[in-house]
Amino acid sequence: IQSVFVHHGDGDKPPSYAAKSARYDHLVVAGQAAIDRYADHGVTIPAEKFHIIGRPQADGISVDRRPIAEKPNPVILYAPTWHGKRPSENYSSLPMGLPIVNALISRGARVVFRPHPASENSAVHRRLIRAIQQALMDDHQRTGRAHVWGNQAETGWTVADVANICDAMVSDASGIVTDFIQTAKPYAMVSTRMSAAEFKRSVPTSVGAYVIDSDPATLVTAVDDLLGADPLAEIRWQRRSYYLGGFSGDGATRAFLAESWKLLGVVHTAGIQLGQIHWESRGMHGAEDRQRRRVMTSGDTPLPVDCGMAQPRIWLTE
Repeated sequence: IQSVFVHHGDGDKPPSYAAKSARYDHLVVAGQAAIDRYADHGVTIPAEKFHIIGRPQADGISVDRRPIAEKPNPVILYAPTWHGKRPSENYSSLPMGLPIVNALISRGARVVFRPHPASENSAVHRRLIRAIQQALMDDHQRTGRAHVWGNQAETGWTVADVANICDAMVSDASGIVTDFIQTAKPYAMVSTRMSAAEFKRSVPTSVGAYVIDSDPATLVTAVDDLLGADPLAEIRWQRRSYYLGGFSGDGATRAFLAESWKLLGVVHTAGIQLGQIHWESRGMHGAEDRQRRRVMTSGDTPLPVDCGMAQPRIWLTE
């Protein structure tokens, strides 16, 4: 029996470099960054165990390299992560969320507010979420700006939807950052426990980000760069392949299927045709995400694949 690990996301939090991953015979990862992350944290895994396939969930995310300064009334995604299972895993910027949102709307931006669904498990974070939602409501009533929050932002739209709709993002050390890198659009990241310089060293996805830390001056500078000159544009583009394997279009989905056939010992591909894949992901990440893709399929029998802690299920049909 061969064991295969497919993580629910790709980010710089401890679950993405857990030592227990070394127990698996094969690890399916998004890009070289995921492999290096294990090594950088002292987790030794033979290179032949890794299979780079990109992020199939990002297939529907479009690339947009237009300068954000040329976009009037930009739409900014604020997507804070949750508080984690223990204090050492708490990367959530929700305690700093209201100043962040106020800084965005003070510059005329429209905000899409999409907190991690698990944040609702904390009474403190529920209050912070409601305060941000109220601030967006107040600004809408005062200015008419079309901010989006609540059900539409959190469950009505998928990650791909908000990535395509928004012109930039503010988030934390979270898997959504890797998916957003696919867009090539600017993003900022919030460090709640260390300085911006230390965060850049400790959280590799922040190399292409404008970092906000506890110093209020960093919020001003980060938002100015995010919405203005965007000096990290070329660095983001270079890092995109490092994190996502360099796939475009439906290339990541095809790579996932090709590796799946290989691992399942399916070598005879005669008769494989383009059909439809239905991806359903339930759990802490994307409880209502549902996407449809045109991909390679074989036969008319659904082939379920269960993987990762968010329990995505994939089945193929003609």
